[in-house]
Amino acid sequence: MIEIPEERLLSRVKDILSDEFPRRLRDIEERVSDAVRLPPFRYISTDGKLPPGTPLPFAIISLEAWSPEVKDRIIRNILYSVCISYSLCDPSLVWRYNQGIRESLDSLRDEYRLRFTNNPSDFRYRFIVVSEY
Repeated sequence: MIEIPEERLLSRVKDILSDEFPRRLRDIEERVSDAVRLPPFRYISTDGKLPPGTPLPFAIISLEAWSPEVKDRIIRNILYSVCISYSLCDPSLVWRYNQGIRESLDSLRDEYRLRFTNNPSDFRYRFIVVSEY
């Protein structure tokens, strides 16, 4: 069976959000002294579909269209633009979730080169994954 690199990448990001991300949230809870509990994502989807009545917080992982820069075309890198869209009960916690996601994604650096292109006030976390051709 042929392995599709996009599916492998989405599966890897989903595994990170379900395994590594809750540990990072607990670390952030301990570092910040305001005693706010940060629940991990209760549902993580890679196909954009949510079952009815999905409780908050949840995340949807998707690949977005990305046009490579000239140097990436010359070097023949393959670029994937990954977007993690999420919904929270309390919008004031967005920066803590962004920090937890970024710290969790550091484990991807062993396999890929990452370029973070995130807008910190948005409920989407975007990053570019650079894969060698």
